[in-house]
Formats: sequence, structure tokens, C-alpha cells
Amino acid sequence: MASISEIADAIIQIQSEIRDYINVDGEEPLDTDSSVSFQALLSALDVLGDTTLALSAASSLSISWKRAGASYIHLYGVYQAIELQISALDLLSAHFTYERSDNILRESQYLRDLRILVAGHPIFRIPAKKRKAGSSGISRVSMSGTKFTLADFIKNESVIFTQRDFADDSRRCLENSLTQLFNIAAANVPGFAPPHYSAAASRFMSLAPGTPSTPD
Repeated sequence: MASISEIADAIIQIQSEIRDYINVDGEEPLDTDSSVSFQALLSALDVLGDTTLALSAASSLSISWKRAGASYIHLYGVYQAIELQISALDLLSAHFTYERSDNILRESQYLRDLRILVAGHPIFRIPAKKRKAGSSGISRVSMSGTKFTLADFIKNESVIFTQRDFADDSRRCLENSLTQLFNIAAANVPGFAPPHYSAAASRFMSLAPGTPSTPD
């Protein structure tokens, strides 16, 4: 299995190739035909690279209830970075008219729903298609290593406790991003060839992640 750092390295390399392709001599290409502005496109690529570095680095660190303050900042940062990365891929996919598979879209929504539970709007959750009204929070005493317990308080019902691993969730996000980025580059960047990327990470480049379950 590829390490998170290998997957991150592959994303950074492909991101750099796409950036070089669209940003020739620092000028906007003449054949740009998209509702996405040139500046927004470069910003999305920057955000993609920045959040990839953040998720890769964060996954090698640990949390602890004994360092609760720093651990909360760590967890909030990880899941906000996941949301930022998904948003960057949304914009890139729109610009390059990349039609994402149902699996990719489900995986992105899964991670977005999880971010809402952990770090989005946990105090009061507005009901959604598969989500009841309620609130959620991180159990302080559960924080250890890369794991923590998420408490989901369903309005007028019960509390659901689930154990999360922020390193695993970061990997899921990066794998999903790598799949999309590879397909965008393969369809749009002339001469794009991935053999120089990590052989261990290459299997994620052309295969969409499996269908995820919806967070409880």
C-alpha cells in the first residue's frame, strides 16, 4: 500500500505539471474557454498543493487528551483542509469539464459530511437529505494517536458514538484527489506521462475509490 507521503508527492507533481501547462511565462493562455477565471484556476491549484502538504504532514503527528487545546486545533485543521481540497477539485473539474464518476462524487460528499460533524457546524446541524437535526462534538478523553471518538447527538433521539482516524480520513481525501487530478491531466496536458511517479501510488491514479458508506 502506498504511504500518504507517496500519494501526496504524486499529487504535487501532477499539480505542478497542470500549472506549468496553463501558466506559460506567467500569462493567461489564449485558448482558455471556461467560466472559471485564470486567477481562480491558479488559486485552486495553489490550494490543492497547500492542503496536500498540510494533510500529509498532519497525518504523521499525534493527538492526546493531555494536549487537548493543540489536539482540537489539529483536528479542526485537518477536516477544514479536507473541505478546502475538495472545493479546489470542484473548480478544477468544472474548468476542465471533467465528468467525475458517482464513486468520486459519493466519496467527496462522505468527507464533506464528516467535516461538518467534526469541524463544520457541530453546535446545531440543519437537517439534510440523510442527516437529522442535532449536534456533534469530539470526545476529549478519546483523543489518542490518530484516533478520536465523535459523538453525534440526534435531536430528541439518542447519541451515536463513532471512532474516527484522522490519518485514514486524510488518506481517503488524498486518494480521491489523486484519482481526479490524474484523469484531468491525462485528458488535458499534452505529453502527460506518469511513469516517473511512485509505482506504489500509481494504482490510485486511474482507479476511482470504492463506494463509501455515509457517516453515522
